[in-house]
Amino acid sequence: MISSKNNCVTKTAFVIELALLCVFLGSCTHREPVNEGQMNAGLITAYNDTAMENAIIVQHSLYPYHFVNNSDQLNELGRRDLSVLAKHFKEYPGRLDISRDGTSGTLYQARLAYVTGQLKKDGVDISKLTISDGLPGGSGMTSSEVIQAREADQKARSSGSQKSNTNTMIQSGSSNK
Repeated sequence: MISSKNNCVTKTAFVIELALLCVFLGSCTHREPVNEGQMNAGLITAYNDTAMENAIIVQHSLYPYHFVNNSDQLNELGRRDLSVLAKHFKEYPGRLDISRDGTSGTLYQARLAYVTGQLKKDGVDISKLTISDGLPGGSGMTSSEVIQAREADQKARSSGSQKSNTNTMIQSGSSNK
C-alpha cells in the first residue's frame, strides 16, 4: 500500500509539475497582436518613399521653390531632395540641375555655393558632378520652336493625306473600268 500511495503522490506531483511547465512556457510565447492596418500603412509608406526617391533622382533638379524665398537656404522640401540626391551622387556621379528661373545672378551664385557646400559636407565628390541651369530632360524647346514644329508636322500630315486620297481615287477609278 505504501508503494501505491507513493506512486499516486508521484503521479500527482508529475501532473502538477507538467501543468506548471505548460503555464510557464505558454506565458513565454506571449505575442502582441499584429495591427494589420499599421503594418499595411508602413508598407505603403515604404513603397511611396522609394518611389519618391526614384522620382527625385530621375529629375535631379532643384527649383526656386526648393529654397526659402529670396534666400540661398534650402527649405524643408529642398533639404529632403538634396539629401536623396547626395546619397545617390556619392555612388553614381551625374548631373544636378539648379534652375535659375528669374533668380538674380548674385542670389543664384549664392544658391550654387550653398548646394555645393552641402554636397561636399555629405561626402559627394563635386569633381565628378556636373551642375547646370538646365531642365531634367535637356535644354528643351522654346514655345516658338514647338509651334514651328507643330505647323511643319501638320503640313506634312495634310500633304500626306492628300496623296493618300489621290491614290485611293485612282485605285477606285481603275477598278470601275
